[in-house]
Amino acid sequence: MKAGLVARHSGRAIVLTIATAVVLALCVFTSDMPNAMHGTATIFYLTAILLVARTRLPRILVLAGAACGGLTLIGWILLHWGTALGQADLHHVLSLAAVALTTLLVTGHHSAQAPLEEQARILELTHDTVIIRNAEDVIVYWNAGAERLYGWSREEALGRRSQEMLGTTFVAGDMPDLLASGSWSGEIARQRKEGDRILLASRWFPRLDAKGRPVGVIETSTDLTEARRAAAARRLSEERYRAIFNAACFPIWETDLSCLLESASPHALRSGAFDIDHIAAHAVVRNANHAAATLFGLESRTALIGRSLGPFYPPDQADKIRRIWADLYRGARQVEEEVQLVSADGRLVDILLRLTLPDGEDPWRRVLVMAVDMTEQKRAQARLVQAQAEMAHVARVTLLGQLAATIAHEVNQPLSAIITYAKSGRRWLKQETEQAPEVENCLDHIVASGARAADVIARVRTMARKSAPQQDRIDVQDLLHDTLALLQGDLQAKQVTVTLRVPANLPPIRADRVQIQQVLVNLLLNAEQAMSDKPVGQRRICVDIVEREGSIVLHIKDSGSGFEGDPERLFQPFFTTKAQGMGMGLSICRSIVEQHGGTLSAANGAEGGAVFHFALPVAQQQRQADRAA
Repeated sequence: MKAGLVARHSGRAIVLTIATAVVLALCVFTSDMPNAMHGTATIFYLTAILLVARTRLPRILVLAGAACGGLTLIGWILLHWGTALGQADLHHVLSLAAVALTTLLVTGHHSAQAPLEEQARILELTHDTVIIRNAEDVIVYWNAGAERLYGWSREEALGRRSQEMLGTTFVAGDMPDLLASGSWSGEIARQRKEGDRILLASRWFPRLDAKGRPVGVIETSTDLTEARRAAAARRLSEERYRAIFNAACFPIWETDLSCLLESASPHALRSGAFDIDHIAAHAVVRNANHAAATLFGLESRTALIGRSLGPFYPPDQADKIRRIWADLYRGARQVEEEVQLVSADGRLVDILLRLTLPDGEDPWRRVLVMAVDMTEQKRAQARLVQAQAEMAHVARVTLLGQLAATIAHEVNQPLSAIITYAKSGRRWLKQETEQAPEVENCLDHIVASGARAADVIARVRTMARKSAPQQDRIDVQDLLHDTLALLQGDLQAKQVTVTLRVPANLPPIRADRVQIQQVLVNLLLNAEQAMSDKPVGQRRICVDIVEREGSIVLHIKDSGSGFEGDPERLFQPFFTTKAQGMGMGLSICRSIVEQHGGTLSAANGAEGGAVFHFALPVAQQQRQADRAA
């Protein structure tokens, strides 16, 4: 807004100046005509030209000079055309010459002054300070940069002694002899208006008069205070970084990956299709701490610096390393990946790598790598999985113990039938009459009863077997039917009605069949036991299966009395509502489900009883195939 106001004021001044010059020229012309001043009045045309010169517009100045010359020529023609040449004609010629010469001189002066004005504007616009002092150290020029840096305005600085106002001290040495050296550059310290001292890089030149005598000093200075503070802060930051880097108890190293950009095309880098062996051979460690050397089985960090880490990674880790580098090239500032390496002493080490691409110039030459040794954690996790498997096996055996009476009944029934049919068949064979159809019927019943007994034994053996978890593709509906067949005798003995609502074409899940069947048996037995105080005919279990957001969800509802308090307590180890219970069944069930990437929760039903929600993810390969179809 201020610049626009100044521009409007400047434009008005130019218009006013030109109008004044025009009026003056016309007054000179009209006064010269009737008074017959013989051209002497035309000298005042020079005043009009000088007025126009103040506008600093070369074209307007030339136009004004031409107009004044034209008016002078018109006046001469009107007054003296056709008369004998005389002194008046000479006056007009001199007037024309004066107008032309003045126009040329003023135009040339403006042309010569324009670079000086441009230099003055540059001095005002520069961020550096420009100060000119006379021989008595009095400030005669003070640019805008000096105003910004020192805090004194131009009006406050001009006319004051530099040393009194700024308190200049030289960082190294005394005041320079400019006449001997011709110039001086160095560092000085000065005081600002606010009182604080600042450090400057300064360059001084002697100011000479026309005869080459020194009449003062011209200086230009740049503030070094912030730059020095920033450099000191940067050094301090680097020292702290190095101290943390070397003292850290976890492995850190810097890798030069610039060869990655030099040896592969952008397309290969984005897709990961580059020669990993070549890059690994040239990607060397620039710096490393002692923990990194220990991780790789080396005695000291110096043994790691300058060498490639490629030989430490087994061939089967190449895809992971390639994926890390490709992700960094595609713009990721930080990448994490679990990999394995073989240390110098032959140990197989599991580590979590975190690569960070730092800010600044050429970051690929100092990619920061941090590692966490996951070996013991992996072993502990394997031991935990083994312990959980042992506990799950104990729980399965315990469940079978609860079903022992039912299982014995299930096996005794077909065995009794086998004995009865075998005796009947033997009697028929002792008779002399032809009884082949009756004998064949007895044998058929014997085979069917034997198969039934074998199925019961097979289900029990499957539940009781102890083996490592093995995930296969499982049809949930078939697994549920097998589980209900195992519990059929117990459910019938307790007179529990089971209702199934299963949609058609459910996708399979990927899970360990025995473990998931253990979860189903546990949940169904809990539902059965929760209804023990209900009258016969009101003991109902409803199993609903739905597919929702990539998971198979089972809702197991009973008609019992539900439970009080927070449902999450049911899944805490050793929490039980049964007099003879251990409180581990539901805790083990949740652990099994979560290991399969699913969830298990409980709530009170809207119509009474309890509801257990049991979700497992759909097998991904099957889901992708279904979508493609």
